[in-house]
Amino acid sequence: MAATLWYLIVCSVLMVGQSYLEKYFGRGFGAVPKKTKEKIMKIEADH
Repeated sequence: MAATLWYLIVCSVLMVGQSYLEKYFGRGFGAVPKKTKEKIMKIEADH
């Protein structure tokens, strides 16, 4: 029973930590600046 409680506590803490890490390091990756997106849309519309 004690091992189960420790497991749940540790996993919960790590899950919250992972969530913060994903938010921090995931910010901005794959984002396209607005001007670049407009240029791409214009090029696609021309073809």
